[in-house]
Amino acid sequence: MAIAETTQANSANGVNTLFANTLNPTGIDTTQRRDERGLATFKETFSQSPTGLLYAPPFKPPEFGKINAWRYRGSLEGGFLLDDDGDTPENFIEYSDWSEGPLLNYFNLSAWREDNGYFLDLSGGGVDRKDQYYLAQGGQYGLFKLMGFFNEIPHVFETNAITLFEGVGSDQLLLPPGLIPGDNSTADIRTALESASRRSLDLSRAKGGLGFEITPSTRFRMYTRYTQENRTGGRPFGGTFLAPFYAAARQGGWWKQWNRLTTEPIIYSPVLIMDTISTN
Repeated sequence: MAIAETTQANSANGVNTLFANTLNPTGIDTTQRRDERGLATFKETFSQSPTGLLYAPPFKPPEFGKINAWRYRGSLEGGFLLDDDGDTPENFIEYSDWSEGPLLNYFNLSAWREDNGYFLDLSGGGVDRKDQYYLAQGGQYGLFKLMGFFNEIPHVFETNAITLFEGVGSDQLLLPPGLIPGDNSTADIRTALESASRRSLDLSRAKGGLGFEITPSTRFRMYTRYTQENRTGGRPFGGTFLAPFYAAARQGGWWKQWNRLTTEPIIYSPVLIMDTISTN
C-alpha cells in the first residue's frame, strides 16, 4: 500500500539522487584511486566487455580513521581556474561555471559508529559557484534518515545577444524612444541597431529540499519530502519582425533572414510536498 500527496509538483519534483556538475559529472569522490589489482587477484590484464571495451578497474576500498566508536573519513579537491579572456562559446558554458578564480571542486566528510549504526555524511562541490551542489545525510542505518540538499545550475543561451528592447528581465518589454511597432523607417531601424546594447541571456535554477525517512520494521516504511525550486533570469521567446529594407519603406512583417526573438522573463518557484507510507 502506498499513500502519497503532491502539491504543485512541477519541475521541483524528482528524486535528486545525483549531485554533480560539469567538473565532476558522476558526483563521486574525485580523490579515489583505482585498485591496481583490477577485478581479480590472479589476472594481470583487465577484463573486456562482450563488445570489446575494457572494464574500468574498481576503486580501492576507502580507509577510515577511528576516534572511540566513530569511524571517519574526509577528502578534498581544489585548485584555481584561469581564463584567457577570449570569447567563450555559449555551448561550452551552457550548464556550467568556468569563471576564473579559486575552485573547491569536491569535499566530503563521512563518519559512522560501529556499535549502534549512527552515521553522518556531508559532501558537495563547486563551492560558491553557479553550479554548486551540497548534500547532507544523517541518521541510523536500518531505522531512520534525515537529509537536506541544495544544488544550482546556470543555463546560458547567449553571451553576446543584441536587443532593441528596454526592460529585459522584467514583465514589460518596450521599444526604445523613436521606434513604433510596425511603422519605422530604414534609418530608424539602422540607428537603433547601431546603438543597441549587447548582453548575456541566461537563467539560473536553484533547488533545495529536506527529507525524512523512517523504517521501524521490514514491512513498514514512511518518508516525507519538501522540495522547492527557484528559476530566475530570461530566455529567448517567440516573436519576429521584418526590417523595412527587406520590404516596403514603412512596413512590418516576417522574413526568415531577419528572424528575431524577444526575451521572456523567468520568475518560477514550484514547490513539492510529498508524504508516503508503504507496507509489504
